[in-house]
Amino acid sequence: MSSFYGLDRLGSKTLQTNSASAVTYQVSYDAFGNQKSATGATSSPFGFVGAAGYQQDSDSGLMLLGHRYYDTSTGRFLTRDPAKNGSGWYDYCLNNPDYWVDGSGYNHKPPKGNGKNGKLDDHERGVRRGKNEEKNKQRFRGVYDRQVERALEGEGKVPKAPKEGKKKSVMVDWGKVGVVAAGVGVIIIIGIGIFFAPEIAVPAVAAAAAG
Repeated sequence: MSSFYGLDRLGSKTLQTNSASAVTYQVSYDAFGNQKSATGATSSPFGFVGAAGYQQDSDSGLMLLGHRYYDTSTGRFLTRDPAKNGSGWYDYCLNNPDYWVDGSGYNHKPPKGNGKNGKLDDHERGVRRGKNEEKNKQRFRGVYDRQVERALEGEGKVPKAPKEGKKKSVMVDWGKVGVVAAGVGVIIIIGIGIFFAPEIAVPAVAAAAAG
């Protein structure tokens, strides 16, 4: 007998019907894949995120996600990520399973159809942007540390420390600015006096200089 499936947003097969449109199985999961409730029966191993190839192992209770086994009870993979990126080598979908799926066991992605026309929504875009910014900071810091090590070994100059955060505002000493402005004003006044009344201004300036 033919069976038909209904999928949720993550791609989990939560509803199974027969050719007469009668419901033969219905199930609900939490975000990490733990079964919350179920009615009826199914023989398909593809339940939680089955659309991405998640396969339930009935003997161990684990799920096979492409290349790695995943334990829904802990929300972690049993083996580490071979890429060894970051510190969460056993984490499942960045510990944010409401927005990601990982059919290969190596690379989390948005579920198909998540967001408008399959594009990332604002939350997912923010998560990716933050992760990329952190990677860039770590990469830049690593380059700086290597330059310092080479300098200590006599292979170059010590580089300037990388600037982090917002630039500091420049403090203006308005007292000094006022003194400079006053001096410029006096010079301008003397110049005007010499131009228009040299017979008065020149002796006065000479007397002031002599005093």
